[in-house]
This record gives sequence, structure tokens and C-alpha cells, in this order.
Amino acid sequence: MAEQTLLDPTPFTVTDVRTLILLLGSPEPAVCIAAIEAVTKYAEGVSKHRSQLLSLNILHPLLELARSRDAGIKKAAVACLAAVTEITDFTPDLRDPYLINTFISLLAPDEPPEVQEEAAFGIANLARDFANKAGIRKAGGIKALIKLLDLPDPDVKKNVAYALTTLMEDFANRTEIRYANGLAPLLELLASEYPEIQENALQSLIKCAEDYTNRIEIRKFNGVKRLIDFLGQDSPDLHYLTLMCIANCLEETETANAFPEWNGLPPVVKMAGAEDVKVKCNAALALSRAAKIDRNQNYIREAGALPVLVANLAHAEPAVVSHAAMALASLAKNEINQLELNKMGVTETLIKLLSHEDLDVDRQCVSALSSLCLNAKIRPRLRQLDGIQAVIKLIQYDDVQTVINACDCLTNLADDSSLRTDILKHGGIHALTTALQKSDAKIQSTAALALARCMQDAESRVALSKEPPELGLARLIELLGSKDISVCRNAAYAVSNAAQYDANAVTACQAGALQALITLSKDTARNASMFATDALEKVLNH
Repeated sequence: MAEQTLLDPTPFTVTDVRTLILLLGSPEPAVCIAAIEAVTKYAEGVSKHRSQLLSLNILHPLLELARSRDAGIKKAAVACLAAVTEITDFTPDLRDPYLINTFISLLAPDEPPEVQEEAAFGIANLARDFANKAGIRKAGGIKALIKLLDLPDPDVKKNVAYALTTLMEDFANRTEIRYANGLAPLLELLASEYPEIQENALQSLIKCAEDYTNRIEIRKFNGVKRLIDFLGQDSPDLHYLTLMCIANCLEETETANAFPEWNGLPPVVKMAGAEDVKVKCNAALALSRAAKIDRNQNYIREAGALPVLVANLAHAEPAVVSHAAMALASLAKNEINQLELNKMGVTETLIKLLSHEDLDVDRQCVSALSSLCLNAKIRPRLRQLDGIQAVIKLIQYDDVQTVINACDCLTNLADDSSLRTDILKHGGIHALTTALQKSDAKIQSTAALALARCMQDAESRVALSKEPPELGLARLIELLGSKDISVCRNAAYAVSNAAQYDANAVTACQAGALQALITLSKDTARNASMFATDALEKVLNH
């Protein structure tokens, strides 16, 4: 410093943040650091302070200071940048590649841990913006973060795992972390002595496990077994995250197959009976996914899950009820489970819950009922308990999955001739033709199949003939031209059954059924020939 500019120390008070920003340019390191720390404190106060600082172009001087050769200035500047960028209303400045690249450069292995920690937090802040997620990946940010996971500093690990969690919301980033060999070190963080690190690692793994190939890699790294073992640790606040991660991993068939051999079922069933709502829900979700493997349905029953899930149907929290019903829907596809659940009074409980004010409860309970109705011994109970009209009512809902589940339930009920009469009596034919008007292909397919089952009875065929053609037969014939092969198949099945009544056969022909079926029978690419030809023969026979 030039001798002529020196003066005695001058104490003064700063009351305007703009003055602090001017002081960032001071040639005196102590003054500069004090100014940076004061700005950081101001930024950490409330969100509007951060917005104000950004509007005052705070990023430019801080970015210059973050590259300072003075270690103290550099450390303070990076901490300030991390604080200022913790904001939800993103401005163009926060998408500047220079800002992203600066933070990534500060992750370098030779940087002090305090700098790496704040740089990782800054990247986590920037990654809240969807466009930045891709920008950080393209600039090498994910690879740089992963390299820090092996460092001993716990604060660095915590913030790196937090940044990765935010970045994993992007599909391409989930692929990148696998290519960069980041899954194994993330799993290693589960062994940390710090709950914050474990939590951030679990959050990141949950997102990673939404990717099919990542689920395979996690299994190969013995990750699912580690998660099962983690449930046995005294970390109750992390159980709900662990269960969510397990549930995602169970979407992979080999993991679901091996889960009982890994002794995964007993701890998950135990968690389904825990007090915490999120733990109950995620345990039920994991059981529902494990139960998609047929043999697991027996193992889950033997692990004591049925009474636990049935008890959860009476819980005051709707999410617990809906998740329990979801698990029961998967488990009730097994005949022994169906009979056991019926003995427990589940059929009656589910019917009562169909009028619940929570939509997800309705959706999952009718799905569980649909599974129970695969059993011929249980189906008559729905008539006795006035359940058929409750199911039909759900077809009128706007929610796609609820309508699909209700149509599936009617399909199973319509396997019984006596119940087809009840479906007709309670307006089921009209409800199903109404569902056919929906644009969703899955609704169209399930509604057409339910109609086809109902059309096995003469009375139902007559009822269909009384529906306006544009809602009934004409709509079914229109659906023969669907791009979805399951819609075509089920519509053809419904037309062929309905055409056994002469009036319907005439209406169908007038609506173009013959040409539609001939066209469909020539569709060899989708293997439509067999069912289309069969339907064509039945229409022509009448």
C-alpha cells in the first residue's frame, strides 16, 4: 500500500448495505472481509434481503473476490455467494454460466474444506432452478461433487449430498451420477455418524432409485441390504426416508424377488405398525411393491402384515388409510389372502370407505375391493353390503385412476350372472357408457371390458340398446379404431357380445361395425386379426 494513503485507524458505523458493497473493493483485506461478513449476515436474514442484494449487482464483486489469492477473502466471499443465492425467485444472473463455473471450480480437491462446503451449498441453491440442473451437469458439476464424497470433512459431505439431491430431480442427472460412479459413495454415507449426512444421502438415493438402471446398480452394490439393515438402527427420524428408498428399489423385479431372502419383510411389516404417519405410509408402499411378485404375497402374509394393514384402515390420517388399502390391493390378488382378509371384515370396511372425503382413499379402496372380487366367494358380499352401487358411483368421478379402478371392480363382479343383474339395476350400463366418452385410453379399455362382461346377459344387452347410440354402440365402434390395442380388443369383445341381441346387431352395422372390424382384422402388426375376426363372425351371425 502506498505510504501516502495510510492514516490512523478510523472507527465508523455502516447503516446502508450499499456502503458495504462499496467496501468490498477496499484494498485492505481486514476491511474487505468485514464487509463481506456483514453482507453475508444481512443476506441470511430474510429472503427479501437476498433479492435486494441481487438487484444491487452483488454477484459481480463477490465472484471476483471468490477468486482472490487471499485465503480469508476467498473463504468469506464464497460463503457470501452461497448465502445470497439461497433464493426461489431466479433472475438471469443466477443462470450465468460464469457463476456456475465459479462454484464448480471451488470444489477442486486442493481447495480448503470450508470453501468446498460453501461451494457445494451454492450449487445446491442454483440447482433449484430446472435450467441450472442441466447447466451444472454439462459443466462437470456432478463429477466434481462426487469426488468430494470420499473426503473426511462431514460438512463437505453433508452439503455435497444435499446438492446431489437437488440435482437428481433431473432425469439426465440420474444417468450422469451412475456414469460418474456416484452411487457407491452415496451408499457409504449411510454409515456416517452424522444424521444430517445420512438424511441427505437417503434423499439423494431416493431420487436416484427412480431410474430403472440405477435400481439395478444399487442392488449390485448390496445397497438394498444396507437399507434393510439401516432400518434396524436407532434412527427413527430417518426410517420414513429409508422405507421410501426401499420402495423405489422394489420396482426392480430382481430386488423384489430377493427381498424375502434378505430378511427385508419383517422390519418393513414392523414399520407398518409404527406410530409415525410417514413411516406407516412408506412401509405400506414398500409392501405393495414387494407384493407384485406372486410368491411374495404369501411371504408378506406369513410375516404378519395383514392384521397390521387392516388396523391401519381405521387410522384417522387419510394417507395411512389409502396406503394400507394400496398394499391390500396387491396382497388380495392371492386366494389365501383374499379369504383371510374377508374373515377380518375387510370387505365391509372397504365398502364403507368408498364414500370417504379423501379421493385417494376412494381410489385405493376400490382397487382393493377389485382384487377381493377376483374371489367368487367374496363377490356376493358386495351385494349384501350395498357395495355395487357405491362402486358404480365412483365411475362418475373425474379422477382417471379412480374410474379405472371402479371399472376393474365391475369387470370382476360381472363374472357372476346374479351380480350382472345388480349392476344393471343400479345403473351400471349407463355409467360404463358414460366412461367410454372419456379421452383416457385406460378408462376406455377398462370400461369396454366391463361392458363386455355385462353384455353376457340378455337384459344388459337390451339396456345397451336403449342408450343413445353415440354413447353406446356407436362409441364402441369408434373405439375399434383406437391406437391402443387393448382398447380395440375390449371394444371388439363388447360389440360381439352386444350383437347377440338383434337390435344391437342392426345398430352396430348401421354405425359401421363391419367395416371397422374388417379393417382391424387386417392389422397384423398389432396381432388384431384373431379377436377382430371373431367379433366380425358374431356380428354377422346376428
